[in-house]
Amino acid sequence: MRPRRLRAVAAAATAVVLSLPVAAHAALSANNPAPRSAAASAEVSGRCDASYSAVGGTKATECLQLKQQPLTELSAAQATVVRQAVTRFSGSTLAAGTPPTPPAQCSFTQASENSSPLYLPHPDRFTSCIATLHIATLYASDGTTVVGNYQFADLAWASFSVSSVHWTHGLWVIPVPVSNPGQLAGGVSGSLFNGCGPVTSSPTQTICTATGIDGTPASTNPLNLQLTPNSGYKLTWDESDTGAAGAVDILDDTIGEFWLINGIPNASGEAENLPGSCDYEGSTLGAAAFAQGCVDERYVPTLVLPRSQYGSAATMIQWAQNNLQSHWGLHTGPGEYDGNPLRRMYNPDQASANRGVICPRSFPTLPGIGAPFDTDSCDEYPFAATYESGATVTGLGPAVTSGNQCVQATAQKSTTGSTEPQVWNGIILGANAGNTFANCIRGHIPLIENSDVGTAYSTLIRTNRVLDNDPFWIAVTQ
Repeated sequence: MRPRRLRAVAAAATAVVLSLPVAAHAALSANNPAPRSAAASAEVSGRCDASYSAVGGTKATECLQLKQQPLTELSAAQATVVRQAVTRFSGSTLAAGTPPTPPAQCSFTQASENSSPLYLPHPDRFTSCIATLHIATLYASDGTTVVGNYQFADLAWASFSVSSVHWTHGLWVIPVPVSNPGQLAGGVSGSLFNGCGPVTSSPTQTICTATGIDGTPASTNPLNLQLTPNSGYKLTWDESDTGAAGAVDILDDTIGEFWLINGIPNASGEAENLPGSCDYEGSTLGAAAFAQGCVDERYVPTLVLPRSQYGSAATMIQWAQNNLQSHWGLHTGPGEYDGNPLRRMYNPDQASANRGVICPRSFPTLPGIGAPFDTDSCDEYPFAATYESGATVTGLGPAVTSGNQCVQATAQKSTTGSTEPQVWNGIILGANAGNTFANCIRGHIPLIENSDVGTAYSTLIRTNRVLDNDPFWIAVTQ
């Protein structure tokens, strides 16, 4: 596992405030709140405070309850109202400055009223996103009578780089209308903490430090914001990792925000975090230009291998994914880890040893394979440079001690096509073809096709910062 260092630097936030016209919208379920015990998927916090003062209201002994609802878990009615609020907010005229725009990959502003989900948390290797609906319900002193409602959505994202340990962290704070605001008609007060910034009241903390953008002084953390039904905020931070050379920093518990609403913290004291990981292991990626960089490590990249480009080498992989019980590298569902991903093995000595077991020097070459373009070679799947190599992984049985224990295959020549992948596009199965519990497949595959798949794998490693033991998928297409 990657060591967890949790160190980062955050720059000052650039804030853009906008005013929104009052508009009529359908009410959310907060107007008719559920019993005080929230559903397991939502987070609830609250208190009774004799000194509480609603914005524009009067002091009274009242109870303010906060509920955090992930946008992926909203009811259909809630989702419709939130989408309308996001659409209205994204097109609003700003008071000043250049607003941060969420990455299109997050799908915050692209979602239609009938689309699902409301956002994508891990849309690609270099973007992480999170969206939450915050519901504030004010109860009278009896603890049951609702006297005020307010709610807002926050949409947050981090945009990373393959070759830099600096990233952009953005946040939209969007008021979501309610039909019966009552004593919370003027909104609430919010204190927004950036997870990578120093806390003003705790200057001795050392996990993160903050510097200003373009040399300006560090901003206050938290930012004290007035959250009203007719205004919102568009915020951005410039953040950087401070890890030492050779380190891998998992920043999942650091990048993000934490709210105090009228002095009440997020439920269970939890922050809204964005996944992120920075590393300085460019030497393991084979590219000096990528000496350091950051990714959303929860996104599992996919190596796409069209048969039209990789011929029988891709066909052999496809057969193994569909027929061997391990289904290595086949993404079988919508979840990031639905299936058995391959995991990169960096150790070149171990990878060489794996290949020596499956494809020893004694492996015979067959005349005619690849002709008239190429010559025969020994190919294997899973790759030697993965922890799922037949010579390494236990899988559904013991690791093989000889490539003869793998399913055997030979490239098949087609009667059509003009390029090598078109002509040598199929395979013929040989020994062990009926053993679906085999850990590997080995084949006589044209050398260029074999080498091209290896090159594609190296490119995936470099362009997605796939480190040792990082998972990845393989998708064979036509």
